[in-house]
Parts: sequence; C-alpha cells; structure tokens
Amino acid sequence: MELDAFWEAIFSGTPSRVRDALSALDVEAKASVKDLLRAIVADPQRISIQRRAAQIALQAAYDDSSVDLLREALDFARHLAREVAAQTAPRQQGVSATSKRDGSLVTACDLEADAALRRALAARYPSHEWLSEEGAQVFRGAEWTWVVDPIDGTTNFVQGFPVWGVLVALLHWGTPVLGVMDFPMLNEQYFAAKGMGAWMNDTPI
Repeated sequence: MELDAFWEAIFSGTPSRVRDALSALDVEAKASVKDLLRAIVADPQRISIQRRAAQIALQAAYDDSSVDLLREALDFARHLAREVAAQTAPRQQGVSATSKRDGSLVTACDLEADAALRRALAARYPSHEWLSEEGAQVFRGAEWTWVVDPIDGTTNFVQGFPVWGVLVALLHWGTPVLGVMDFPMLNEQYFAAKGMGAWMNDTPI
C-alpha cells in the first residue's frame, strides 16, 4: 500500500480499513504507528477531529493484550463495585446530604465510596487515569481511564429508596469498553464489555 493510501486508511474512521492497513506491517512498524497515534491523541495543539480520528484508529488496532487486560479488568471492576456497594448499603439509614454547586446531592457515603474506588483502582492500575462524579471530570486523552459514580441515585439513597448503585466504567482512548452497575439493595449487577456481551448477574441480556 502506498504511503498516502496507508495514512488515509489509518485516519479514515473505518475500523476495518484501519485493521487492514495495520495488518500489512511488521511488529516494529505497527508499534511505531501506534506511538504516533498516541502522540496525536495527547497533543493539545491538534484539532479535535485529528485527535478523534487517532482515537478511532487506536480502538481499531485493539490487540490480544488489550483483550486480555479488558477481561481481567471486567472481573476486577465487578468485584470492586460489589464490594463497595455492600460496604455502603448498611449506611443508608439516617444519612444526611448537602447540595453541590450544580444542585445535586452528595453525602459522606458518596465521598467515602469514591475514595475506596480510587484507592483500589490506583493500586491495581497505577498507570491508568481517573474520572469521577465527585472528583476529576476532564478527560485528558489517556489510553486507559476509569470513570466512576460512587453512588448513582444519591437522592434515592438519602430518601431510603432501594434503587441506587455503584457505577464503574473503563475508557480505552476515550471510548467506553466496559461498564458495571451494582445495585446492592436489589441484588442485581449489570455489566458489559467490548466483545463479551451484556449481562444481569449471570443471565445474558
């Protein structure tokens, strides 16, 4: 493939064209292309459409190591969401809340659950970035970024209703590749991951 055609395919936004273009490269050349794409994603001087095209290309270049990491990350996220939800549930009765700047509610339980999630994820994946309902909310273009909501449904939580949960998701180059929602009062956990389907507990959705 000619060089111009190669880069046109890489930045086409079409996953199949990206994979076809990369498949003709040897391991070293493929690594160099991925390094360049990562640099584009992280470069604030690039226009947004260029950065997004590079993100799409990196997503299309998903390799076996990424799939293995995703499978392990899903297992970890499921266990973590269930653990934090179970620790939070007994504290629902009599909890009080304050209003944030945007008018939504926050409780001490939100903040403690947030801290527990962050500690566990940072210990397991120290190179990954982090976004949270209760903390950092600006995506910085990292390859792997965790996104959490320590208590989704804080109003329900404060009012004693059972419909609230702990949410954990993972982005790969800004694209969601897994998500877990654990609702401890309902004994339901919903989860999905790229290429693995969507489930409620042990039942496919």
